[in-house]
Amino acid sequence: MAEAGYDVWLGCTRGRPPTTTHATLNLEDPDDQKSYWDYTFEQVGNEDVSTMVDKIIESRYESCTKVTLVTHSSAANSSLALATNESKNLSEKVSQIVTLAPCLQINFDEFWLPVRDLASIEAFYELIEEYGIYSMFGTDMESKIAAMCSAEGAPGMICKTYLEPVIGSDLYR
Repeated sequence: MAEAGYDVWLGCTRGRPPTTTHATLNLEDPDDQKSYWDYTFEQVGNEDVSTMVDKIIESRYESCTKVTLVTHSSAANSSLALATNESKNLSEKVSQIVTLAPCLQINFDEFWLPVRDLASIEAFYELIEEYGIYSMFGTDMESKIAAMCSAEGAPGMICKTYLEPVIGSDLYR
């Protein structure tokens, strides 16, 4: 698109490796780390995506009154959440939103993991919280996953069921 003469800006919403810093939180502190990861699609849309759109329009050296958002994954959801917030006047700033692979609710009949019952999935989420795993990114992610997956009993079994299909077993063996 840039080669065709379009002005292309790449945004990166919070939680991705380039954005793992914070103005007031110390991400080495477990409590601050938990607070950092506690946000919703709506917050990212209304705070982050909205700010990106405003920055693009403000920074343009030529006349720019509207942008087109091409989004992927969770940014698609966040942009659509922003579009529903009438107070942000998005229709005055964005001509269209193109969503690529937005996050969707999971149908348990089509769930890709071998365990499909809600109790097991809840146990998985409780376990990753117990081990302080709030992201698959970050400086200490590997050591936290290794500690959880090397544990005897339920933690090891849950790791084998939920994480090995995604990340393999090399990380903790």
